[in-house]
Amino acid sequence: MLPSVTTVTSLLAAPGLEAWKQSELVMAALTMPESEKSEDLNVLAKQIVAESKRAGKDAANLGTQVHDQCEAILRNGTWEKNLMTEAVHAWVVENVKSVKWCEKTLVDNLVGYAGRADALIDHVEHGLTLIDWKTQKFKKLKKGYKPKFYNKWILQLAAYAECIGKPVRCISVAINTKAESEDDIIVVDKLWSEEEQENGYHQFLNLHSLWCWDRNYSPVDQG
Repeated sequence: MLPSVTTVTSLLAAPGLEAWKQSELVMAALTMPESEKSEDLNVLAKQIVAESKRAGKDAANLGTQVHDQCEAILRNGTWEKNLMTEAVHAWVVENVKSVKWCEKTLVDNLVGYAGRADALIDHVEHGLTLIDWKTQKFKKLKKGYKPKFYNKWILQLAAYAECIGKPVRCISVAINTKAESEDDIIVVDKLWSEEEQENGYHQFLNLHSLWCWDRNYSPVDQG
């Protein structure tokens, strides 16, 4: 069995995500109606934890829905028109020369990992390019919204890129789920530099080695 790319990269700490989870936990405790609270503290604690996880599930479901819409746009299929999808469509029209594939499982049997990448395109400027859709609530600033691009993202993309067998560039496309009007910034992309991509793959290999060591398991030795 090969570990997935996301399983390997999950070894990295995610302080932003953990802070968000803690915030949701506190909000669940503060906003839970008194009529729904159990008098048993152990039961109440479980109620609060369950309620706090609902926001995470909602965010995950939204991310899946947006990914499906993005794939439909790339495939020239039928997609639901709204602020986000219209912005994604505009980005595709401006940047995508042709689509090689969408949602493809990539495997590296030499190192021992696999994963499902969002899409491989022929970019109008950068040529063969892997893209990765990322939904997030952009930070609201005085001059508009600003996305956060995490270094963890290039580890994932770089690992996928190594499976393709030819030089490719990597782009993360952030989609603002907090946008309320077409005047808001909705789609922002980041082309990772070749140095960032090379270093990202190197760090992924380090994490892969750590994952194998921690589990006393070598995927390339199986079978």
